[in-house]
Amino acid sequence: FFGHKVIVLLGGGTTLVGDPSGKDEGRQMLDDAKVTAYAEKIYESMGQILQVDGPEIIVDNNAHWLRSLGYIDFLRDVGAHFSVNKMLSFESVKRRLDREQNLSFLEFNYMLCQAFDFLVLSQKYGCLLQGGGSDQWGNIVNGVDLIRRKTGQQAFGLTFPLLANKDGSKMGKTADGAVWLHKDKKSPYAYWQFWRNTPDEDCRRFLLLFTCLDVDAVDAVVAQGFNAAKIRLADEATGLLHGCDVLPAIHETVDRISAGSAPFTVSGVDDSGEAIIQTDLPVYTITMDVLKQDPLLITLLSVTGVLASKGQVRRLIRDGGCCVDGVVVRDEMATIDAASLRAPYVVHVRLGKKKNVLLRVLTRA
Repeated sequence: FFGHKVIVLLGGGTTLVGDPSGKDEGRQMLDDAKVTAYAEKIYESMGQILQVDGPEIIVDNNAHWLRSLGYIDFLRDVGAHFSVNKMLSFESVKRRLDREQNLSFLEFNYMLCQAFDFLVLSQKYGCLLQGGGSDQWGNIVNGVDLIRRKTGQQAFGLTFPLLANKDGSKMGKTADGAVWLHKDKKSPYAYWQFWRNTPDEDCRRFLLLFTCLDVDAVDAVVAQGFNAAKIRLADEATGLLHGCDVLPAIHETVDRISAGSAPFTVSGVDDSGEAIIQTDLPVYTITMDVLKQDPLLITLLSVTGVLASKGQVRRLIRDGGCCVDGVVVRDEMATIDAASLRAPYVVHVRLGKKKNVLLRVLTRA
């Protein structure tokens, strides 16, 4: 870090408020237990990338100071330095108001909280620079201004381009298409597949942004063709987050799917008599009783959460984008026949060109 110390700030306090930046509607309100659990998972994910227990990394949680604030004191000490006229001019606020979408007073206070975070970090650790996504520019500038007003000290902001979807919309932490870092939210295989499916036009840029390869190495990889470049991108990005030891199993799964083989292995039997499945694919489970009650594929894929609705399954079937154990499904009324299943009662389902999942049928409730 070139002699600098890095501060990783967990948002255990601001998560209870909600940032309106880049959002067309209010965020879901979370209870204290979920916020605490999410902070722990984020810390765990950061530990995969940074040496969070090392001398160059400071980890703190803004819940430590935001939760103990007295409301009147906060209004007097912080609120007095903010102009409502200026706050209404920020793009994140204007967009919501222009579209006549609700912006709660709770969310409106978020920018004060983030500015106060910067002030606290400046006083507590001597923090001079706050970095964030480009949608955080207004919030960061508020912090710079608050530090100057309260202490007379100089501070700085640095923003980075946001990773965006094809339509230009923000690929945020809670938006559709979110790239979850924790393995409980997105398995190493699914994370690898995300990078493997990068559009051609983004491949070189993502290699430069999300790997440790230098420019010459990136150009050499791209020169091998986009297919090889995307595999290298997926390997590098996944190795950084989950460790390189997960890559052989991912490649084996990909090879099995390409060869039409079962993308899993059986390593034994558990105490209940169910087979122990080893796979890198997402596994969705149902019981044999549920399968017998309603064996329709559109029902099974929706109730297990593989897809959000029956309509999505129907559209995939109509477009020829649904395969069960390597066979394209053409009939919207297709079923999975319980009588035809054999141990270990696992069905491989491919949805579109990119999504592969396993539907696991448990013989015991």
